[in-house]
Amino acid sequence: MATYTFSLGKEQGQVIFELLDRCLTMQVVHQQETYEFEFLDGVLNDRFTSDWFAGVEFKHHATMYEGCAVTVKENGLEITGQPKRMETGEVMDQVTVTNRFTVLKEQAAITQETFFTVDGPLYDCSALIGRVEAKEQYFDMVGSEEADAFFAIKDLKRSNLAYPRELVFRGENRYLKVQGGLVCLCGKIIEGHIGGHNYNDTLSYYDEDNSVFTVFSFEEGAVPCLPVRNKKPNKQMPKVSSFISGDLSVDYVVKEQGLALWHQKKEQPLLAMQLQQVATGEKRFIDTLSGWGNVSASKKGNKTEFVLSNPDGISGITLKLTAEAITEQNRLKWDVTVVNDSSEYSLLWCTYPRLYWECDKPHDLFRPESGGSVAREFSTADMHFNGSYPGGFYGTMAYMALYRTDEQKVNGIYFGVHDASGGKKEFQADSSQKGSVRLSCRCYAEDWGKTKNTNHLPGKMIWQSFAGDWFDATEIYREFVQQECFWTKRSIDDKQTPLWMQDIPFWVMDWVPQDSEDGEPIPTNLRTDSDEVKPEDWYENVIRLQKFFGVPIGYHVYNWHKIPFNNDYPHFLPAKDSFMKGLSELKQHDIRIMPYINALLWDTKDRGNSDFEFESIGRAGSVKTESGDPIILRFESRESDGKLVELTAMCPSYQKWRDKLVKLTTDMFEELGVDAIYLDQIAARIPHLCMDETHGHPLGGGSWWTQEYNDLLAELNGHKPEGKAFTSESNAEVFASQLDGFLSWAWVRCDNEVPAFMRIYSDVIKVLGRNTNGYMKHSDMHWKYHLAQSLLCGQQMGWVNADLINMPERLEFTKKLVQFRYAHREFFRHVTVLRPPVVQAERAHKFASDVGMGSAGMIMKPYICSAALQNGKRRMILLINIGKETMSDVMSFNPTEYNPGKNFKVEGFGSVNCISDGKMECTVEGGGYLCIKWEEE
Repeated sequence: MATYTFSLGKEQGQVIFELLDRCLTMQVVHQQETYEFEFLDGVLNDRFTSDWFAGVEFKHHATMYEGCAVTVKENGLEITGQPKRMETGEVMDQVTVTNRFTVLKEQAAITQETFFTVDGPLYDCSALIGRVEAKEQYFDMVGSEEADAFFAIKDLKRSNLAYPRELVFRGENRYLKVQGGLVCLCGKIIEGHIGGHNYNDTLSYYDEDNSVFTVFSFEEGAVPCLPVRNKKPNKQMPKVSSFISGDLSVDYVVKEQGLALWHQKKEQPLLAMQLQQVATGEKRFIDTLSGWGNVSASKKGNKTEFVLSNPDGISGITLKLTAEAITEQNRLKWDVTVVNDSSEYSLLWCTYPRLYWECDKPHDLFRPESGGSVAREFSTADMHFNGSYPGGFYGTMAYMALYRTDEQKVNGIYFGVHDASGGKKEFQADSSQKGSVRLSCRCYAEDWGKTKNTNHLPGKMIWQSFAGDWFDATEIYREFVQQECFWTKRSIDDKQTPLWMQDIPFWVMDWVPQDSEDGEPIPTNLRTDSDEVKPEDWYENVIRLQKFFGVPIGYHVYNWHKIPFNNDYPHFLPAKDSFMKGLSELKQHDIRIMPYINALLWDTKDRGNSDFEFESIGRAGSVKTESGDPIILRFESRESDGKLVELTAMCPSYQKWRDKLVKLTTDMFEELGVDAIYLDQIAARIPHLCMDETHGHPLGGGSWWTQEYNDLLAELNGHKPEGKAFTSESNAEVFASQLDGFLSWAWVRCDNEVPAFMRIYSDVIKVLGRNTNGYMKHSDMHWKYHLAQSLLCGQQMGWVNADLINMPERLEFTKKLVQFRYAHREFFRHVTVLRPPVVQAERAHKFASDVGMGSAGMIMKPYICSAALQNGKRRMILLINIGKETMSDVMSFNPTEYNPGKNFKVEGFGSVNCISDGKMECTVEGGGYLCIKWEEE
């Protein structure tokens, strides 16, 4: 153990660092208060999904602080070493990490500067930086000074409060500001760069010139002056060429043994791939920066072609790239082929050309997360995004966009894969505090693990400069999917989605009580958390709600089956006797009933703790790993012996699985007489890399999962009675043509959501509900905000527990919106989302809330929420005040896109004070809405 002590502040404070066997601790004494922290920094070097949260214990975690060299300086220390895997003791000898701590005595602050040196290509890494655990709960409040919003820590429960650039902690006589990327609190763990968990590339991006800063400040009001980065002298300038397409210009360098983009006076790899030696299983990372035996470049008209072959001495591997400039669109269109003639190696994945962008001013990032989200000032916040496509959470669509909001001219860059087959891919976006942004997308190879698996990456990678924001970028993608993609070719009318399904304004989600001790608890993020639940509440409360609203409502009912939840799947029939009794009562009212089934999973012990049909039928069709074993998924359910239930994902190509679902859904419609069936996980789960050759699909990646599940849904639809509907979880776009509805339950996890998905798909499929149960159930503002946003986006509202009937304030607010939507149901059948008006609210007219479902973030929004909607020539500006007080605010909009003029009608709870030059001043009563309607000529 080594100890290092430095002075801090003006009152004989000090900082004591102790370097232990595997960790670094920091004790801070300031203004007679003591703080103790343990650094949990490390490196992850393994494939992982985009499902992450703060405070998790990661596998393949390599500690940064074991066996390090320490250099002591006058005002700090520098710790350098190679990460060591905690589970095996193996040293990651390709990576050297440096943590430079500087004590700013006069400002009572400590800075942590982290950077990496990597020897050769090393991908699939991420870093945990500025991750500390407080030894005691020193603070009462946490929030953001920038947002002027604070929360009591004891009220956060399972939420992970996070804010870009800073979190501030306050306690009695205590203060701590942590500045970093996306800063997050989870329990006692403070994450300086929680987005780093989602980084999944090479750590060489964060070298000394592009290092990661974290600042710990212990004195309010002080603004630490960060140390100046050490600049390495520039090497000799290479010969730089440029791709030019209208206003778009990107620099590149053709090298003797590679091809690079020229970014911030540095060569960066244009793309990367991974190969596997089939005989040994050894995996090799390759990028275009160096090591290629042959490199050629040629230009023919508006096309530039590159051919690179024999990387790292591996013969038979050739990379062919074509960049086509489409000047009138400011567009560069990329085509990529990896020719594999090797009898030794298999291609596992390859990225499309990645884009590096230098931002002299802060840029926002649009992410295809849920219905669409925007990361504010992404370019300077050291943040990361990782989204698997097609998936229902972080990769619902296949594009991103980076843009400035303070300019009207060409100010953004669009980055999208225009792939009409909907193949599996993974999007990434990474930024640094220096203003550097990298956008990337990797594609998983077909015939994974086989030699000579030549792959043409599906579709085209599009780089396009544009003027505007997320809405204008969405218009680029919208044009592509509407013209070229099969999943937009069947509208709501083409699919014969029943009118009742189109018109339902509101949904209840609730659970039939357990009949036996084998029943499992409701998943944490869906729990009702009610004080008293009576056996008949699950249907009697729903009937009371329908009577109170006076309009038809939908009921998404769970746990109706005799088997426990998440157990003994897929044997959902027979139904519970209590469900059949309640069902007969519900049918006597204007309530449409949609029971839950899972359309992905089969329990490996599918009759209690024993096998029933899995071994004889299910195993053959399960998704297999490379070793031939079924992939295992575990949730919160347990077998009778206390072990977690082990379920496996089923491959959609397996005909016996399709037959099982056809029979199940047909029997449910006939025996239960329900109106719709919810098919859990189809539009949520990212495609698995199934390795079972007997299934007849290409091994690994490609578009086969998308196609096979669409074929499966087509079979279900072929047996669906008239007037019935199918829905699924979340909103992976590629399933829109075969479903009647998407459950948008997870659209509560973003701090800056935007209606991009609804802009594209509102006339293709109905989208319903948001999850305001579970973690955030007791937050009135969070609840009202998402109910309002559902209506403003053209969605169907609700998906709330039936105990809403016992919440008078929420009930009255809900009734207004539900009755409004039903009264305008014909308008909402074919609604189109327009660019939302911007509410220019005073600070006092804004509210703060942490985000839902335990995700990391914080919402800071106006009480008055706004939208602009269209159906044919009819237009509507809709405002909803989710606060309690009457408020007047100004909305701005582009009058060339829509303009109420003078011949408009007003409906609701408020008034229009004036409209002029794209601005409208309105007054909206607390808990009310205001609708401005007109027709365009």
